[in-house]
Amino acid sequence: MRRLLSFTCLTPIALVSITPAFAETVIKDARTAPVRTATANAGAADSVTIDTTGSIKLTSGTAVTMDSDHQVNNKGTITITDSNGATGILALPNRTGAISNSGTITIDETYAPTDADKDGDIDGPFAQGSGRYGIRVGTGHTGNIVNSGTIAVEGNGSFGLALDGPVTGSLTNSGKIDIVGDNSFGVRAGNVSGNVVLEGTIAARGANSVGAALTGDIGGALRVQGSIIASGYRSITPPGDVSKLDADDLLQGGNALRVSGNIAGGIILDAPPRDSDPKDDDEDKDGVKDASEGTASVTSYGSAAAFQIGASDRAVTIGAVSGNAQGHGLVINGNVSGQGVYKAVDGNGLVIGGLGQAVTIAGGMTVNGRVEASSLDQNATALRIGNLARVNEIMVNGGIGATGGGAVGTRVAAIQIDAGATTGSLSNKGAILVKVNGDKAIGTAVLDRSGTLSSIVNQGRIAIEGAAGTDRAIALDLGANTTGVTITQSRLSATATVPEITGNILLGSGNDVIDSSAGKIVGKILFGAGNDRLKLSSEASYSGAVSFGSGTAELSLADKASFMGSADFGDGAATLTLGGTSRFSGLVTGSTNTAVSVNGGSLALLNTGAVKLASLSVGAQGTIGVFIDGVAKTNTLIDVAGAAQFAAGSKVLVNLSSVGQSAGTYTFLKAGALLGAPALLTDNVSLPFLFKGNVQTNAAANTASVVIARKAVSELGLNSSEASAFDAIAI
Repeated sequence: MRRLLSFTCLTPIALVSITPAFAETVIKDARTAPVRTATANAGAADSVTIDTTGSIKLTSGTAVTMDSDHQVNNKGTITITDSNGATGILALPNRTGAISNSGTITIDETYAPTDADKDGDIDGPFAQGSGRYGIRVGTGHTGNIVNSGTIAVEGNGSFGLALDGPVTGSLTNSGKIDIVGDNSFGVRAGNVSGNVVLEGTIAARGANSVGAALTGDIGGALRVQGSIIASGYRSITPPGDVSKLDADDLLQGGNALRVSGNIAGGIILDAPPRDSDPKDDDEDKDGVKDASEGTASVTSYGSAAAFQIGASDRAVTIGAVSGNAQGHGLVINGNVSGQGVYKAVDGNGLVIGGLGQAVTIAGGMTVNGRVEASSLDQNATALRIGNLARVNEIMVNGGIGATGGGAVGTRVAAIQIDAGATTGSLSNKGAILVKVNGDKAIGTAVLDRSGTLSSIVNQGRIAIEGAAGTDRAIALDLGANTTGVTITQSRLSATATVPEITGNILLGSGNDVIDSSAGKIVGKILFGAGNDRLKLSSEASYSGAVSFGSGTAELSLADKASFMGSADFGDGAATLTLGGTSRFSGLVTGSTNTAVSVNGGSLALLNTGAVKLASLSVGAQGTIGVFIDGVAKTNTLIDVAGAAQFAAGSKVLVNLSSVGQSAGTYTFLKAGALLGAPALLTDNVSLPFLFKGNVQTNAAANTASVVIARKAVSELGLNSSEASAFDAIAI
């Protein structure tokens, strides 16, 4: 006989005890006949308790039937082997009474798969029997259902714990439920008027088998604080040689957790509270000592989503979680993980909606724990907001991450919002990460196909890792948005981790704003056709290429902010403004209608050739940088259609590509009108020690030039031998 778990040994004791003080029949011996509450007490109705020393072992049928309004409590052992349709505890419809199991219920079979083809790999189905139940509760039941013991069931189309219809009461599992067989369920429940609490462990193994399916409405809350696992694989760890695997080794299981009904009190995948008071052993005041509490872990091995919310035949509404400050209906303090494991298998973590009917999560969702997905070489999506799902806010304080890809066209996404879904805002204080295998897949940290995501606040890390190609590493894909997106990046506190966005940012046709006051942004920014702004302040930095669309454009740097890369203003009306000690270093293109104001800091243009501007204003604390290629005798030429105005104290900084051949006169400015003139910044950073230079202006031509010359011997203060050596240098 195959055993999936360790069970208590059966010790027959010929003793039956009836305890009138508790108005129940207590079984302390080993029995081989079924028991019914309607006749348990010498033919009279009574509650039934199987004591720790008691057992019921049958060859078929139902061990305990609740057919009267009494309680059933198993502390001992119930065993039925090799019987289709067998049930450990059965409550007939419309009965009243609590059902609890703190002992062991085993509904199994003697069948065990073998290596039929002698290739070193086990063959055959997981189970042969069918229609088996650990505990089954009929429709219209009144009374709480509790499992704190062990339920092990082997059979196809079978159930560990099944609530067929409306239950007036609550459902709690803090024990172990293990189901093996295709199309089976560890827990399946219809309507429950009270709370549903899933602690302990629930494991389902077999094709399409589900860990826990809550198909009805829940009047209270759903709290998960244990482990739920679903898999169709023979092994969740690939063997060293996968060539010997057969089709029956790679079956796809179902969801670990499936919610397809309304839940009035919201969903929380919980974890023990942080120990902020050593003297308080129950800081969350839930009646359970914090040291005894577990952490929710919902895991699927295979392509099925680890956690699925929604239905194909009805709309689903999830109410707010009690005590959640944001009024969110879904709070994840634990972990959700969808792992494809083997080749050619997608990985999916949490999926909300996308089944053809609406799903509404009150307020939104909070992730304090982790949501993740992985695939060996295919698509992987950690969090997917599907069609017709409404999750107004996603708040990430923990982590959302996906790893996968490899094949051409595969996509890896941490957060994906499908067309037809609604998500208005995303705030991240944790990590939203994607790791791409190889350079052929597309990695996207946040992919919004709905066009509804309009606000992103990042105080953590949003990044693409791995070998994704330049155009395949996308931090934020918001191209579907037509109404405008505001992306704000700031530091949570002076001691907090510096925030980061690494990867391309793709924006739509609305009026978009990227406003960063801390950390770094690395990657391309592609603005669409709107009136768009990129604002960098404090110590924020940007590295990459910015392309503004056809609307107006605004690029501003303030304080100690820095920009390194290129900016294409699209030849639309635009402004480029620098202040404080900020620094722009790079290329400027498409700037014919761009007004540039350098009120402070430095604008170091690295273009070789003309940079066309509408106007230029350089303040007393401002610096213009120009690039000079002495070998090719080319340089940056700032071509201003309107006025170029330089305040007293403004400067020009020269960037030389070649030192030895840089002497000459280089016109760096041509304007419609030239007001004032900058001084040449002549420290050793600007101009090599052996050279001198100055700025010359031509009032008639409205031009300004840098004149670079070799210093004379007398200016260098050299002695005679040094002077001879200097003169010998070929310039």
